[in-house]
This record gives sequence, C-alpha cells and structure tokens, in this order.
Amino acid sequence: MEDKVDWSKLFDTHCHVQQYERNLERIKDIKVGKIVVMGVQEKDWPLVKQAYEMYPTKVIPSFGAHPWISHRLSPKWEETLLSYLTELPNAKIGEIGLDFKRKTYETGKVEKETQVQVFKTQIAMAYKLNRPVSVHCVQAQGAMYDFFRGEKLLPPRIAFHSFSGPADMIVSFTKIPKIGKRFFFGFSLVNNLIRLDRLPKLSSSDKTPLPSTPSDSAESEELCECVPEESLVQEEKSEGSSSSSAGASFKVEPKSILAIKGTPQNRILLESDRSKVEFLDHDMLEVLKRVSDIRAWNIDEALEITQRNAEEFYS
Repeated sequence: MEDKVDWSKLFDTHCHVQQYERNLERIKDIKVGKIVVMGVQEKDWPLVKQAYEMYPTKVIPSFGAHPWISHRLSPKWEETLLSYLTELPNAKIGEIGLDFKRKTYETGKVEKETQVQVFKTQIAMAYKLNRPVSVHCVQAQGAMYDFFRGEKLLPPRIAFHSFSGPADMIVSFTKIPKIGKRFFFGFSLVNNLIRLDRLPKLSSSDKTPLPSTPSDSAESEELCECVPEESLVQEEKSEGSSSSSAGASFKVEPKSILAIKGTPQNRILLESDRSKVEFLDHDMLEVLKRVSDIRAWNIDEALEITQRNAEEFYS
C-alpha cells in the first residue's frame, strides 16, 4: 500500500512539528506533500515562521492562541500575532478555539470567559485579514454553533480540527444560513481513530519538549499532543468497531464513524495533529486508509478528494 500511494497528494491540514525545535531540520524527510504547521502560543510562533522559511513549498504557516493557554497570553499578544500575519500574507490563523472541558494548569478551573474573549478576538482578526481558521472545539459545540449562527463578520473558511462532536452537529453547522458552506471538518488517527499496533516507538531522545518556563512546562508538554505507545488503549473488548488493513488492528468509536460518514464529501480534511516528525507520515497514511474504508472510496479517490478539499480550504 505505502509504495502505491502518491505521497505528494497527501495534505496534512493540522500538525504541530514546531513544538520540538529539532524537528525543523527533519521536515525535509517527511513524505507527505504539504503540512500546515499550527502555532499554539506566542513562544512557538517564531518556529512556525522558521519552518515556513526553511521549506516554503511544503509548509503552510498558521499562527494562533490555543484555548488552553488563553489565560496567560502577554499584554501584547494581539499586536504580535498581527505582525506575523501581516508579514506572511499566506499565513493562516490557528489553532484557536474553545475547550470547556480543559481546566488550566495554574488555576485548576475552566477559564471560559478568557477563552471566549481570545477566540472572538482571533475570529475578528481572521475576518479583517480574510484568513481561514483552524478551530479546536471540545465540549463547546453548542456555544460555538450559537456564536457562528449569530456573528455576521466571519472568516472565509472554518475548519473544526479532529472533529469530536456528533454527526448531527455537522448537519447543524453546514445548514447555518449563508455561511454553512464555510465549514470543513478534519479527522486524525490519534484523536478520531485509536491505533492499537505498529505505532512508531519514541526513543529517549524524543521526550524533551521545546524549552519552557517552569510556570507553563506541564501544559506545554501536553500541547505537544504526542501519544506514547504505552498510553494507548490496548487491544481488548470495546464498544467500538474494529477493522483491519495490512495486518493492522484498529478500534473506531461509532461516533467517529458516523461523523466521517456524515461529513459532506467536499468538506473532509485529513490531519495528523502530531508534534513528532516520526509519527506524521505513518498517521497520515493510516487515516487515509481508514477514511477510505469508512466512505467506501479507493485510495486514489480519497487522495484526490482530500487534496482538493485541503487546497480549497487553504487557498
């Protein structure tokens, strides 16, 4: 299967390889044709820019303030973000969003008001600059729906990354009058499908995150969103559905199957959501296979459809 895939057509619409500075030199080894490198906090925005400058034909830069860190942005974060977006006219905005499940590292509670304020600020910036956005949304689909339904000044395109909501929410978003066609939905192996075997192992040298201050080290580590093999669900009885391909075994949540089936063909995006380079090709190939199976597409069809969708979204 791997030898038959046209890797140049695989488009990773959401990854975080900037989280580990040593990754930048290794981007050249990624077989996937294009990757969108998502900034999540002020300190990694320079590395997003650096990744783009090193590999301008492979990397699409994106800058944003993740909801997990919205409570500790600097007073000048808006000015800094705008400067990056102005300097790089092809840069996108993300990862932004709302996470009403996430308790912050410092306060031990969900900082909803701050999250909403930072999210709205970035949406307004995206509208003004006419840039698409990549959105993180956890236990906040209702609030997000109400916001998009009521707000008139919105970005040209909006992607829900690693969409975790029910399929009926996809229908709801895509049927919002006048703006329904702006919504896209991304799916990743690590968040939407559970990998049970043949996951690349981490070496001890790959366990050090981008240097961070003591006050944010724990949360910064979690923002890397890298899942070591030992933390994955092991193969056992589950309510999920299982499938196999090329000797691999998977468990897929029924909710994810319904969401992938329920997404309009021209709105499906593939992503790795990985911060480790060594996972990226593996995960993109596997999510391509799984989405192909669920949608009853052959691999070539899936490549053509998802590449076309990604190019439309990030145009």
